Amino acid sequence: MDIKACGQKKGCTFWKNAEIPIVIGVSAHRNINAVYEDKIKKEVGEVIEYFLRAYPNSPLLMLNGLAKGGDLLCAEVAKSKFEEGKPVRLCAVIPDKEELYLNGKSEHGDDFSKEDKERYYSIKNFETDNGRFVLDTVIAPDTEKSANPTRQYKFRQQAIYTATQCHVLLALWDGKGAKGSDGKGIKNTDCGTPAAVDFALRHNYIQPYGAEFYSAYDGAVIKILAPREGSTDPDAGRRTYLTPENPGEESTKFPGKLNEILIRTELFNKNYHKLCEKQIKVFNKRQKKGQDAAALIEPDNKKFLIGREEYLNGGDRLKRIHDCCKVASELSGENKNKFDNSLKVLAVLGFLLLTGFMFYDQLGALWSVWLFLGLITLLIIGYLFLKALGNPHVLTWFKLKGKPCGVHTKFIEYRALSETLRVQYYLSACGVDYDVRKGFNWSHKNEIVWVKKAVAALLIGNSALLWENAELIKKYENTEEPATVNYGEGKKAKSACISLIFSKWAGKDIKLADKNKNGQIGYHLKTRAQTANKSRKRSIFGFVLILFTLAAYLTLFVLELLISYNALNNINLDAPLFYSVNGRMLFKISLSILSASAFALSYYYGKMSLTRIISDSTNMISLFGIAINRADMIFSDDLLYGTAETKEEAFNSLLKELAREQITENGIWLSYNRDNSLDLPL
Repeated sequence: MDIKACGQKKGCTFWKNAEIPIVIGVSAHRNINAVYEDKIKKEVGEVIEYFLRAYPNSPLLMLNGLAKGGDLLCAEVAKSKFEEGKPVRLCAVIPDKEELYLNGKSEHGDDFSKEDKERYYSIKNFETDNGRFVLDTVIAPDTEKSANPTRQYKFRQQAIYTATQCHVLLALWDGKGAKGSDGKGIKNTDCGTPAAVDFALRHNYIQPYGAEFYSAYDGAVIKILAPREGSTDPDAGRRTYLTPENPGEESTKFPGKLNEILIRTELFNKNYHKLCEKQIKVFNKRQKKGQDAAALIEPDNKKFLIGREEYLNGGDRLKRIHDCCKVASELSGENKNKFDNSLKVLAVLGFLLLTGFMFYDQLGALWSVWLFLGLITLLIIGYLFLKALGNPHVLTWFKLKGKPCGVHTKFIEYRALSETLRVQYYLSACGVDYDVRKGFNWSHKNEIVWVKKAVAALLIGNSALLWENAELIKKYENTEEPATVNYGEGKKAKSACISLIFSKWAGKDIKLADKNKNGQIGYHLKTRAQTANKSRKRSIFGFVLILFTLAAYLTLFVLELLISYNALNNINLDAPLFYSVNGRMLFKISLSILSASAFALSYYYGKMSLTRIISDSTNMISLFGIAINRADMIFSDDLLYGTAETKEEAFNSLLKELAREQITENGIWLSYNRDNSLDLPL
């Protein structure tokens, strides 16, 4: 795969930042024995090459502190791959401001020699025709919230961020000092590679706002044995794996759960590239016909989550979150259509099977036998084919590789990813520092680990505040619309920006007479109306079937009653009507057709959870209505929320709570839709 992403090609979708990178974190000793450096470098290169071969549609992003020793060694290996045109880039994660980081001292002396600094800058400033090697430089956030952060403490925060934001941690480590290995364990001040491994596998660090329950498979470590100076080991460079399931035991096999997460990531990127290729074909066709194709690469303002100008001035991180959200939503919609069509096919096959059996049972003719056997064969083939689209185990029977999940799984998981990123985008655009992944409850975290990891990968990097952009300041300062969210005098640009974001997220009002709905209120009003329409159709069809069935049963009952009492001597249901078909057979076949129709209808609509969707939409409309009213209260003229600073704090808390509720609802939607997978309608 060329390093220029598919999204960069002419004519491709405008959402060109939607690739989800596979993130490799790095933690390494600073004093690796120089005798083994070449051997270790070779092993690091093989690890990178493995990921590039196994996941050719997914770019690699390395989180690296660029510290002396193993960090710089890994960075230089990644840089050499980048020079070869391979999709490998780096994000520098440093513990403090760059000047303080490079010139500070630890208990062992200078952290960076003159040579180390030169290597640091040669990597950070390196670029080719394909762009910059280092995409961003991030100062690790203060996860543990210390009142007195020392240099060692900041290195610890760097290790926590690197270990928890990556898909897999690459540890150049001698294996000493880990919990349980020498009986001493990890202290709450440790910041070295043993601590980083512990963070990745056990999440053993201080969480000041309460312990967060992590999923059982949230982390993995690739260990490359790297002896320190003065130590020797004949196995230096040997690669092993550590997993959360058995954090103290090394394995020679690649972790199965991690492999599944990475395959899901690769599949998303592959589907994204196919989407790009489709749009390229449409773009070229329109151009050949002389039609306007600009909308494919320059969407109008309504297609952006906030607006075109805000998107273009929002910084790389916001663009990644936005683009991936839009692509995930489109892919989810595609797979939903495929899933609905599959339901229709299975419902029709089930209907044909039941009616075919009744023809065979009643007529007994040779042609009816072949009809019935043909329908059974058709049903089995159709079922296995459709099931193969949604079941990885069936796929293995047919030796179909590269598809770890089918249309149903992709429909619900891409929807979960899209909605999670939508909420994260609005929060990040508002400048609220909150990771929405915390909103998933524990069971949902276990169900969609790859979604959590995908969001973590897209969150890496810095995010510019929209209201600090010079172009947007002019726009917001000149706006005539009053800001719903008022941050006080001299902050008109910020107030107007946050008001715009909030209205795009939640909506402006909930007056039922207003047809120009926007935000989540508008979305759920539309969804509720569409679902209610489907529900009405189902009710009408069901009512009609009941009437016809009752009428048929009543007619048959009356006829049988008349025959039994000889009320009408000329009635004979067993008399041939044509060939060997009599009236009794026709009644039985008709009743079976009605029953089969009711069965097919209930199977098709039953999988859609229409009543549940209507209920969820109603609840979410109410939730966002309350949020809008609460925002109005916070920024009203009364002193309920005090000063401008306390009003801002209260509004940020409101946004976080709204995000948690929406993510929880998203998880609930995911759970009940998981139960509606394709199955044999019998």
